[in-house]
Amino acid sequence: AKYLAGKFPDSSVYLNKLVAENVSDLSDFQDSFRNCTELYPSYFILLKVLNAIQKKEKYMLLATPTHTPLWIDPVILDKRIRYYQDHNLVPYDFDMQQALLRCVLNDTGEALDAARELLTGELKDLMVYLFDREAEIPSDIKYISWWMCAATGKNHHKIPKEIEKWGFDSIQEEYLTGNFKWETGKNREGVTSLKLRLPSYSIKTPSEHIFLPEYYYSMFRSRPIWPGDVMRIMASLPNNSDAIVVHILNNIRNYNEIESPEKRCMINALHILLEIHLPLSDVGYLLLGLAFFAPDKMIKDHATLLWIEFVRYGTMDNIVLGKKIAELIHTKWLPIQRFTELAETRLLHISKLHDKALEKLLKSFLNHIDEEMFE
Repeated sequence: AKYLAGKFPDSSVYLNKLVAENVSDLSDFQDSFRNCTELYPSYFILLKVLNAIQKKEKYMLLATPTHTPLWIDPVILDKRIRYYQDHNLVPYDFDMQQALLRCVLNDTGEALDAARELLTGELKDLMVYLFDREAEIPSDIKYISWWMCAATGKNHHKIPKEIEKWGFDSIQEEYLTGNFKWETGKNREGVTSLKLRLPSYSIKTPSEHIFLPEYYYSMFRSRPIWPGDVMRIMASLPNNSDAIVVHILNNIRNYNEIESPEKRCMINALHILLEIHLPLSDVGYLLLGLAFFAPDKMIKDHATLLWIEFVRYGTMDNIVLGKKIAELIHTKWLPIQRFTELAETRLLHISKLHDKALEKLLKSFLNHIDEEMFE
């Protein structure tokens, strides 16, 4: 906006107003947001776009969403990649990674046919692998980070078997599986809170290949994420957003008196998990289980809706959820009455399907709870 307003000062009142209202621009990004590593991928893509505008070059962004929340239609992605191929251009690394991470993979038959028809070389191999459940990774590949995005997107919460070969074995498994260890303990104010172990991670620099989510794994841990960024970041990393959830939960100071920013972060996380509608990871079930004990009505509303919808579409594992709730009760931190009241008033008698799911949840809960907890 600043560049265009300066080049064409009389062309847009809106651009001039936008420039006047905003203090920061891309030139001082690194000074203003030094500790906000989760924003760097967007920063690098914006710089690439700005550079193209300044040079008057045609530039197509691969990662522009086609529908909510931030998904990209796989057939449209094939066509965008074909544009690069036809013009002998190599996609910008972070733009390509972001596009792969946002690509919808629940119905890829047409996209698979399009990839085979429109594309050639490694780009064809990459997209065929992404869209075909049976396809394997070729032995000779060049764009390692793109294949890492495809492998983690195709196999949700699993560690690619090629991870060591590709040089990404320094990424701790928790970040890829969502299986973070957690406990309760007293914080600085003497209030009991939940704490998850977020392994320390630093991006390897310089590095020829950087996996875009590494910027999210290396977040500055003493700074909470801004609520307004939660949904955008999680929707941009639908298969790699667990570190964001952990970050949110670790910054809740007092669960019984959740402050406004903490509350909005938790609600936004539940909302986007519902919108992207992928199977929950271990930490996703922890977030949902914890939300069932929330003192706040809006958090419980979002948690209830997520459970109802996931049960309806057959993507809720109530055995895992029941176990997670039992683990939370064992900490003797949260009152069980909150969960039993929610189950009775919000989860019961929605439909026969939901009643069976609730029965399975409660059986799992009882199988994992000690009888002494009810004495």
